[in-house]
Order: sequence, then structure tokens, then C-alpha cells
Amino acid sequence: MDKTTKMIENKTLKLISLITALAASSLHAQFKIASYQPNPEGADPSTQNIQIVGPPNTQFSGWILSIESDESPSMGVIERGNEISGTTNNYGYATVSIDDLENPSHTIVLAENFTGEIGITDIDLDNDGEADNLNDLGSIYDAIGVPDSTADETIVYGEDLGGENISYHTNEPSLVFRDTSGKLFFIDTDNILYKNGEILEQEAFSSNPYSFNIGNPLPTFSGVLSNSTFNITNNNHIISPNPIVNNSFSILSDTSNELKFEVYDLLGTTVYNGVTTTNQIVSLPYINSGIYYVRITSNEGISETKKIILQ
Repeated sequence: MDKTTKMIENKTLKLISLITALAASSLHAQFKIASYQPNPEGADPSTQNIQIVGPPNTQFSGWILSIESDESPSMGVIERGNEISGTTNNYGYATVSIDDLENPSHTIVLAENFTGEIGITDIDLDNDGEADNLNDLGSIYDAIGVPDSTADETIVYGEDLGGENISYHTNEPSLVFRDTSGKLFFIDTDNILYKNGEILEQEAFSSNPYSFNIGNPLPTFSGVLSNSTFNITNNNHIISPNPIVNNSFSILSDTSNELKFEVYDLLGTTVYNGVTTTNQIVSLPYINSGIYYVRITSNEGISETKKIILQ
């Protein structure tokens, strides 16, 4: 084998390895936190159940992590963590048992891996309410920030980690759940609310959320949200993997149409832009590692912005 042939073979093997890794990450990125109880009624249990949703009859593994999100010196510290695994059922649901979570404010994370130390690892080193240290986490599949006060709405890290935050209403929510389309809701005392705090009618759901148990099939929401801008965040685009390694990633979307994207830094300067389709590999030019944002725009002109971390 001559030198040129060997070089081509090595590059081919690297490309195959990258595509395989991205495909595996893309599969796992389809898994989300479907439902859980941030603060179960009564005395705190020693364990609690978390419902996962993903492709039917599919194995998964990863970590459930809880991040301290109260305004305190320990904000950003990963305070609880459990390694999980399982297989979804015919409907795409699975229930895993973890150690009881600390009550809100917290951010719950479904991650590929965790190599840090519980109670020590801090994702917010400067305590400014912005995640800036994800070195001990692999790809983040989902994250939900749950505040227990209006002040903590600016501290929870769900959106920083590519997921979502809910708003504070009047009490800590007894249940956080998604519907069959992936929209995020919560129950606070006697109210069913969309993630932004909009109060909804029980009749807008195919089954009664008040009687929902962890592990039940998710309800379908058929109501109308009052603010049309909610559609921007309901596209559920996923950047995978995130954090990004080797400057390559995919945008997962529920549309097969082309997607325009723009990568810009914290100063708002565009560093790269292009056009892609769901699950297509995007290769960035050399860009310094750090925090960036990706603005994704559909053919209909609806935009969504995601935070990414380049390693």
C-alpha cells in the first residue's frame, strides 16, 4: 500500500467513525424527559420515577442530573446524579427510578455521560446564572429548568443546556410533563399551565393531567396558545451533539425542508452560516472553542435560537 492510498484510507475511516458517532448521538438526542415530579406531595421519598420518551422498543443509557438553581453560592453545582438505562416500550415510553431530587429551584438534565463529582462539579463557575463549564458532561439530550421563585427564573439552566425552562407561578410545581408533540406543561396547585405560565383548561387535553401518573401515556394538547410567538420554540430543533466536538454537528428537526442557520458569538458577530436539512452533518471551519448561538430559520420564516458549546 503506497503512502497516498494509506492516507486516503485513514481519512475514510475517520469519516466513517464521525458519521457513526453522529448517528448514535442523533438517535439518543431523540430521547427526552417526558414527565416527573419536581416536588412530590407529602414527605420527600427516598426515590422517585422519571418518565423518558423516545423511539419505540429502543435501548437507551445515560445520566439524570440535578443542578442547584437557587440563588446561592452553590448555584450551578451538580447536586444529584444517577446513571440510567432501559428500553422503551411499544409506545416509546420508559420509566426509570432515581434517588429523590432536591426540591426546586433545580435544573434536571438527561445527559449522555457524566465524568465529574456529585456535589463538586460546577457548570456555572462565576455564579452569573449562565452555564459556562460542561466539560464533565457528554451530549445533553434534554434539560428542564424549574424555579421556585420569580427571581430564580433567570438562574435555571434548562435553556442554556439546549432544553427549556418553565416559569414560576405561585408554588413549586407538583408535576412537569410533555404532551405527545413535545410541548412542555406543568401543574401548580389548582392550575395546568404552559411552560411560560399561561393557564390552560383541562378540557384542552385528551386525558386529565390532574390524574396523570408517571409512566402513563402522554396526553395530547389540542388547545390554542394565546401568543403566536410560541411557535418559534415549538419547532423542537435539536443540535446534536452538544457540546460539539470536531466542529461537526447535525440539526434534528420535524421538517424535511431546508433550514437556514447562522452561528454567531456572544458579541453577535456571525462566524458561519449555511443551509442544511435534518440529520445532515454540518462541518464548521476552525472556530475557537467557547459558547456560541445558532439561529435556525425554516422556509416559513420562523426562527429559533439554540445555545451551543464548541469544545
